[in-house]
Amino acid sequence: MFKTKPKIISRANVKPENLALIKTGLNSLVNDVGGTAYRLSTRERLFSGKTGTAQVIARTSKEDLFKKCMSKDLEKRHHGWFVGYGPGENPEIVVAVLLLHGCLSRNAAIVAGKVLNKWMEIRDQDQLIYIQYQILLIIV
Repeated sequence: MFKTKPKIISRANVKPENLALIKTGLNSLVNDVGGTAYRLSTRERLFSGKTGTAQVIARTSKEDLFKKCMSKDLEKRHHGWFVGYGPGENPEIVVAVLLLHGCLSRNAAIVAGKVLNKWMEIRDQDQLIYIQYQILLIIV
């Protein structure tokens, strides 16, 4: 195992007040009632993130449009994704989850929450040998 330092190759020119708005939105999505990833965080561990759904095919009929995603043929189901980080105030880990044909972004957020919580649990028990910047991509 070896340590490396992140190499910054460029910086976005974002005004601090705009960045604060973005962070507030990412936090609200996970921590506020009505957010699409609500309940991902716990009182002890606050995360932030963004959900999304990628439509696989164009809907051509009303019947198909209103049909429940999970009742569709697998190849016609939407992809669900979630990208998040934690802790929200001082991020240590970033997780991206893409559920192929998983229908709901909330499902991807649940997987990401399990990863984030497990990582924080291990970190809190001082079981991490190497803490730097960790990036995990899960495609299911």
